[in-house]
Amino acid sequence: MQTLNGFAVVSNQNLAPASRDRVDRLIAAHRSQRDTAISALIPRLAAAPQWRDTPQCGFFRSTLFPTPAHIRPLASGAATWERYEELHPAIAAAEDRLATEYISPDLMQRLRDEALGLINPHSPILTRLCEALRSHVADIIQDRPLRDTALRDIVDYIRRHPDTFPEWHRSDTARLFSPPVFRNSKESRGYWF
Repeated sequence: MQTLNGFAVVSNQNLAPASRDRVDRLIAAHRSQRDTAISALIPRLAAAPQWRDTPQCGFFRSTLFPTPAHIRPLASGAATWERYEELHPAIAAAEDRLATEYISPDLMQRLRDEALGLINPHSPILTRLCEALRSHVADIIQDRPLRDTALRDIVDYIRRHPDTFPEWHRSDTARLFSPPVFRNSKESRGYWF
């Protein structure tokens, strides 16, 4: 029970001050409920068309980690709102790096929209791609080296499915994986073997 002087417990018809441990547990329980409520609320809000054009939606759709629950692998199990706010800029920067070097900014935004639940119908392929990229973002955040082979496998899959990933095929990022091919001919100046 809350009193003017702080928290109290009922003891034999009287109020006694609550111990520091009990107050800490109460605060931790309320924070945990808050974090769970935020993680449950965000997907519901994403389903509301009037919310999609708000700055708040823009904040949650700016990463592949749209809720505090998504940061558990990054936060060592402590997926709190405070930790989410702290990691958000680093997550966005890591994703931007992956977008520029492998995925393309347009496809990354499409994946972010999928992660938040803005794309209907839901795509299992995009969901698996989001999960794979989250692990690479975690590598960057935790200062582990990029798994270049795994990222190139993702790019190779994207390259083989142009109908599924048209935004990647139109991007500057796609050109990084399709360099011009040199053809040698007798008419060319220089050496010919």
